[in-house]
Amino acid sequence: WYQRRVRVTQDDDLVYGNTTNLVILSKKSPSLNKYVQAPATINCVVSVQKCSNQVIFGCDSGLVMRWRQSDDNLQELYTQETAVSFLSATKESDHTIVVSSGEDSYVVTARISKEGTINRACFALPRGRVCLSHAVTTFGNTAIVALALDDSTILLSELSSDSNLKMLATLKGHEDWVRGLDFRTEPNGSLLLASGSQDNYVRIWRVSPCQGSTVAKFKVKEIELVLGVVPYSVSLESVLLAHENWVTSVRWMNNGKLLSASMDKTAIIWKKDENNIWTEDVHVGDVGGNLPGMFGAVPNSTGTAIFAYNFQGALQAWEESEDGRWLGRALPSGHFAPVKDLSWSRSGDYLLTASSDQVKRILERRQDEKKAKSP
Repeated sequence: WYQRRVRVTQDDDLVYGNTTNLVILSKKSPSLNKYVQAPATINCVVSVQKCSNQVIFGCDSGLVMRWRQSDDNLQELYTQETAVSFLSATKESDHTIVVSSGEDSYVVTARISKEGTINRACFALPRGRVCLSHAVTTFGNTAIVALALDDSTILLSELSSDSNLKMLATLKGHEDWVRGLDFRTEPNGSLLLASGSQDNYVRIWRVSPCQGSTVAKFKVKEIELVLGVVPYSVSLESVLLAHENWVTSVRWMNNGKLLSASMDKTAIIWKKDENNIWTEDVHVGDVGGNLPGMFGAVPNSTGTAIFAYNFQGALQAWEESEDGRWLGRALPSGHFAPVKDLSWSRSGDYLLTASSDQVKRILERRQDEKKAKSP
């Protein structure tokens, strides 16, 4: 189930996979839009955290590739045994860390230097489990990888210098498969991990330095682990429920808020209130219909726009207006199979398309363009 095909770079360019094309929609100017041809169908795309220059994507042939925006360079990184179903990546000093997985019981990790040297390792999951989603980040001097397995648990692992994974802790709580994971480092030095599951819940986990032995009448259950030589504890900070169907993705925003998307056709922005309780801040989406909903949603760098993608391959966008309302915005979108026929209306305001995906679409000219055209 390949659902990670859309990302936003740190420059706010929208990047997504469209069959065998990597499409880059520039925020600055439509003239900077670009199409990069891939050797196979693109299953997942990731914009490297802390680096706006790199986009990494995985193909159904098992190929993992990197496109660099600065010199328009397309590089083959490595090939895994099965189709790439999930990718995550981050920047670590002078290296880029890439984690990929497929539909088998293995996770591939790779460190890529500036010169292009790749240090790769293959990690066998315990008891033949399958990894459904994962996330990677750097925390202090340590690279941390979270792996969501098909038994609904989350494995926290440390990535060693030789790209091998060392298991640290197992997080339990979700009652169905976890489809989305994302890390965020807090200003106070703690690490937050958000997880979204098919049980309709979002959970937020906190990794923080151990405070020593304390006596308390009530204390949240903690899991202790060691990162490098420093002891840390992992605790469940919050459980969020507002979605009415599977949660398919979670993404931290630069302003500290959390964005979640669901198969109930909605996306929600969560924030902490003055009492440090996570509450619903923004709720956008569609109403009605009997088709599945969103496969995921991603925010822009300022947290003022949301880009979502759904079951039929359509892209949706919402942007915060000056008065605080979230309004829908037009995006290039359409069929997920070849278009066989099309026809314009006599006025030129409507376009009818027919595709082999068994769907007909009527596209309408934007209202501001209609006003500009009218006498």
